[in-house]
Amino acid sequence: MSSFITLNSQDDKASTTNFVAGSVSENDPFSKGRQIAYDDGRTRAGTVNFTGSEAIDSYPHWEMAILIEGSLTFSFDTTRTVVSAGGTLVINKGAHVTVQADQSAKWVFLSVTTSLDSNPEPAVLTLFDRDAGLFSSPSLGDDILVSAAPTCRNHRMHVRDDIKVRAGLWDSTPYERVFIEQQEHELMHITQGEVTFSDSDGHEAHYSVGETFLVPKGVHGKWASTVHVAKIYAVVT
Repeated sequence: MSSFITLNSQDDKASTTNFVAGSVSENDPFSKGRQIAYDDGRTRAGTVNFTGSEAIDSYPHWEMAILIEGSLTFSFDTTRTVVSAGGTLVINKGAHVTVQADQSAKWVFLSVTTSLDSNPEPAVLTLFDRDAGLFSSPSLGDDILVSAAPTCRNHRMHVRDDIKVRAGLWDSTPYERVFIEQQEHELMHITQGEVTFSDSDGHEAHYSVGETFLVPKGVHGKWASTVHVAKIYAVVT
């Protein structure tokens, strides 16, 4: 059984992650700076370091990017969009876009390769609004809670049913639950508060604002938070 994986941290947690240089897909425009920490053949996660400019005729896969350092400029048709550190976006497969970083930029990514050529979304990019309102979402069941039931909120900003992906913003009051088996891959980037995550093999890590980790499908994990926590998330079924 695999464990959860630290992709980006403010201390030395990420130094224990095994990153391997590689490509997400054929004609990956960022293969030179891509470091992969998880790869099941379809879903991959890791980091990218990039400087320069890439004119991309057709983006070869679906990718969610959370910018950690620097800034990126995306240009397509007559539109020009600048994403700074802390910004989050999705690049849809098939996107015709130029990406530029005048100085070194780094992002955490979650990607999905697919044979589907059609793109049901007209948008080249999906930009996440960190200030968007959140909506009440179901709490956790009493059977898995160690603490009182939390109040949870969610805002799905990107959904692709055809490739079984959803992503957005989520927050919750403090809670603790028992170990449960992860049913989907989930990337989590903490934007407020802090959480301790552990697995049934005894691995444990404490994550705070600006840190990112991946919980692959099949991991038996436990969540414990004593403060209000907010995160950017992406889930792949």
